[in-house]
Amino acid sequence: MHSLKRLPLYVIAYLDRWGGRVVCLLISLVFVAGCFYSFALGDHLPYIDEIDYQAIATHLVSSQFFSNDGIEPNADRAPVWPWAMAGLMALGAEVPHFRVMNFVFFCLTLWLLYLLVVQIRGPSRRLAVFAGSLATLLAVGYPVLFYSAGTLFPQTIGALLFVLVLFLLVHSQTVWKQVAVGAVFGVLLLAVPMFLFTLPIVLVWLTVVRTEHRLRAPAVVLLACIAVVSGWTFRNYVAFGMFVPLTSSSGAALLWGNAPEATIGGAEVDYLIDAYEKSDGMNQAQADKFRLKLALEQMSNRKLEVIGFYFYKVLNHFSFVNDHYAKSEIAIWKTVLMACTYCPLLLLLIVRLALWRRYPLGHFEILLVAIYFSAAFSYAIFHTRIRYRLPYDYALIALVALFVSQWLDARWSQRTQPTVNEELA
Repeated sequence: MHSLKRLPLYVIAYLDRWGGRVVCLLISLVFVAGCFYSFALGDHLPYIDEIDYQAIATHLVSSQFFSNDGIEPNADRAPVWPWAMAGLMALGAEVPHFRVMNFVFFCLTLWLLYLLVVQIRGPSRRLAVFAGSLATLLAVGYPVLFYSAGTLFPQTIGALLFVLVLFLLVHSQTVWKQVAVGAVFGVLLLAVPMFLFTLPIVLVWLTVVRTEHRLRAPAVVLLACIAVVSGWTFRNYVAFGMFVPLTSSSGAALLWGNAPEATIGGAEVDYLIDAYEKSDGMNQAQADKFRLKLALEQMSNRKLEVIGFYFYKVLNHFSFVNDHYAKSEIAIWKTVLMACTYCPLLLLLIVRLALWRRYPLGHFEILLVAIYFSAAFSYAIFHTRIRYRLPYDYALIALVALFVSQWLDARWSQRTQPTVNEELA
């Protein structure tokens, strides 16, 4: 009985000593499981978005034309994920191979998450390796990330780029490291454009944290980011004759989430069809401008309703219930599993913020908190879904792992035995 009570201490001590090996083994198992899962799903594509991404990749390979129908140029979809699919497709890959590529991205994200948390905690501090290992364990124990990797959505590659940006930010003192941050952030914007709302937060954080040459760091990051995005923007200007910096889907997204018939999962299809028919004959950039104008008109006529619905969407960003059109993917057990794995993480973050006086937030933790909660307010402008939140959930997981390690360290620091290993001796 006494040994059972000490079991958690043994686990913590083991992870703090051998966490890197445990993480490598765990990631290997995840990749093998992901490969089996990818081929078990076969060519099944339940979501319209997946079909669109596959179509764009097909035309990129066959005619080097970024289009989902082979006739009109496309800018509705961000380009990084279709480009990645096209690169693999050119080698003869099919749908299961795209999923395997996603699992490669997922596994790389898990490893980067481990390194990131160790660096934030401080590699020389107690329980740093434990914190990194715990973060990876929490991510693996959050099955929606595994499920998302099995879909042809850009959220998995977006999560990899997001965690890479965070990892580079930890040590972004030199100009070249700041250039790397900006360049990777530019690629991130071309994968998940909504991270555009995160960029100002990163720039402000750099201004506050990098006290020497205070304005240099954000300026370098911003310029490098713009340099990466500018090539795609120039392509869009050539294709449409209009300025489209990232995608031509903002108008449709705003209409989808704020139309009179809008629900928490989107809008009535008939209303959208009618709105789309009115923009027939326009190119994508013109149609997007028309839909944006239509959405703003609808919103201006219902200001109080739109504001109330906005805050409802903010709360829905943290939901564990999905409401989408792919009814075959909806199941009670998935909702229960999502609740059991997400709610404890969110609750621990709330507890951590409530105890900020006892456990002060470090500079980087403040950045993670700001990014995580700002995403809710950004996506609520349009509409919110679980999969949109997934890349940001890595920030949540990192914060929880750091909090647990800090709490354990404080607990043992108050006792005569300062370390876990000594307590077990």
